[in-house]
Amino acid sequence: MNDTLSNNTARISEIPSAYMLPPPVTPPLPVAPAVPLPVIRILERHPKRQHHFRNRMLLCILAIACNWGTTLRVSKYFASSVIEVPPLDAVLMTCRSAYNVTTEERLRYSQCVESRLNRCNRRMDNAIRNEDERVRAVSTQNEEIVTNLEEMTSSCSRSYTTFRLALQEWIASGGQVPVRSNDSG
Repeated sequence: MNDTLSNNTARISEIPSAYMLPPPVTPPLPVAPAVPLPVIRILERHPKRQHHFRNRMLLCILAIACNWGTTLRVSKYFASSVIEVPPLDAVLMTCRSAYNVTTEERLRYSQCVESRLNRCNRRMDNAIRNEDERVRAVSTQNEEIVTNLEEMTSSCSRSYTTFRLALQEWIASGGQVPVRSNDSG
């Protein structure tokens, strides 16, 4: 026994203290009193007991109904004595007034949305019109540039053709083309 205890102590001392948890603190368990458990006897069903249960249930239902009825009546009486009940005409007028306010607010809201939507549509139409004008101007400018480049290309091609024919004619008539060389020898 002591040998096993000393081996366990030696193994525990080899474990670094960072891995060890402190011993749990547990309160002592309460001692339960030695009271015998009650014995429940299951009796055979007796017709008298069944009527007894039914009568109890009916009595409970009657008590709940009476309690509910009197509680509702008492609470209604208490509420009407503390809180003044407005006349029906005042309630109807308030409802009509609330309905009219709601209708006016709905109309005002729809007008506001419509005016903002119209303003937004006008801005969008102006932006579309401006963009269309800009695209037309850029397209016209682009067409002019393309036309100028085509004219320059055809002019350059004609000049090259004219130069080549003139050079061929000059060489055919015995002219020599001077050749430059970078050698200074």
